[in-house]
Amino acid sequence: MIKKILSTTSLLISLLLFFYVIYRSEIYWDGNIREKYLYHYIFTISLIFISLTFFVLSKKVFDYITIFFLSTVVSIYSFETLLNYKKQKLQEKKHNLYFDKTAQKYDTRNIFEIYAEKKKTDKNTAVKVSPLNYINQKNLNIFPLSGISNVNTINNNNENGYYMIYKSDRYGFNNPDSEWDNKEIEFFIVGDSFVHGMAVNRPNDISSVLREISGKNVINVGYSGNGPLIEYASLKEYLYFNKNLRAKKILWIYYDNDIDGLTYELSSKRLRNYLKDDEYSQNLLKKQNQIDELARSQIEIEKNKRFNKFKNFIKLYELRKLLFIPKIEVKLNIPKEFEKILIKSKQIAEENNAEFFFIHIPNPNIYIENLKQNSHVEIKKLVTGLNIDYIDIGSILSEKYKDLKQFYPFKMYGHYNVNGYRKVTEEIYRIVK
Repeated sequence: MIKKILSTTSLLISLLLFFYVIYRSEIYWDGNIREKYLYHYIFTISLIFISLTFFVLSKKVFDYITIFFLSTVVSIYSFETLLNYKKQKLQEKKHNLYFDKTAQKYDTRNIFEIYAEKKKTDKNTAVKVSPLNYINQKNLNIFPLSGISNVNTINNNNENGYYMIYKSDRYGFNNPDSEWDNKEIEFFIVGDSFVHGMAVNRPNDISSVLREISGKNVINVGYSGNGPLIEYASLKEYLYFNKNLRAKKILWIYYDNDIDGLTYELSSKRLRNYLKDDEYSQNLLKKQNQIDELARSQIEIEKNKRFNKFKNFIKLYELRKLLFIPKIEVKLNIPKEFEKILIKSKQIAEENNAEFFFIHIPNPNIYIENLKQNSHVEIKKLVTGLNIDYIDIGSILSEKYKDLKQFYPFKMYGHYNVNGYRKVTEEIYRIVK
């Protein structure tokens, strides 16, 4: 009787997991990233097959398998518990280091606790809403490439002990609004969270430091979570189709996870239109009110969600994160669309009589965990093959400094600290000026 109940339960759970994978792969993502779910399919189908064999096994064999299965599950979750404990200790270490350095407590609140508190005294406050949030949302009239305009924006990152808060410009980016009043600017920057200025406040982000040391105008249209396709779309919408603006230098900031980001971006039909049609535009310069409205709606949706530690524990969040950290040099599978994006971006620069620079920001784990680089060779070969100026920030800093950990929060994994952003920007300016 127990054997039958356990066998039936195992089969039902396996089937539910299999159909959930189908839902995520074929409905939620419209089949556009099916290859990402290959291992999920293999795993769940294997579970179904194993569950079916339970019905025909002898009781003795079934008992052995059950004991083995339970022992394995206990061992896996014990290891997940250990990883969570180590993570907690690491957080405590960061908190103590921050207190020793600043005599202030590390901000352990979540972003919506801060949001609720700030809204009491400043109604002109919002939470960061990345363009990536809209990838899977259907029936949208537009696909926003920025956040809410002219508000004090809270970013969900406090790697350095405090949350990043900035006043967004008229288009929802992290710039002083007056930068857009200029007809001609020296630097136009596209990128992801590093361009957005993740983990630091102005004037310590790349754009702010570049304004300071160059004495020139700088506009960035970077946002956390951006990949190459959103970055290309931003370049088109806010520079190419902006007839009131001309840039002398375009800086394309690339980070090692951008290729993975491109895979998800290509699942959006509206974003793919930017590659299919050179004259395609959503006319976002004139639709900021719609962008603001969509972002505010998104904030309300996210506000009702809560970080669930138990859910992450069940899903083995820490263990999966550990297993998927690259440990060896592997060949990077670069989608053909990435080359197309770079070619078209270079063409925009040429039509704008602007210089075009590709700047490669390294993965912190190269220095924090002493991991090998897994993409520099292929990316550099592609970029230089297109006659685009390639700047490898990691190699440049490695030649000048022995300890590159000093440029990251508490010498741990993350975005740059204040000193890191400054050194990176100084090197960029030294080369591109």
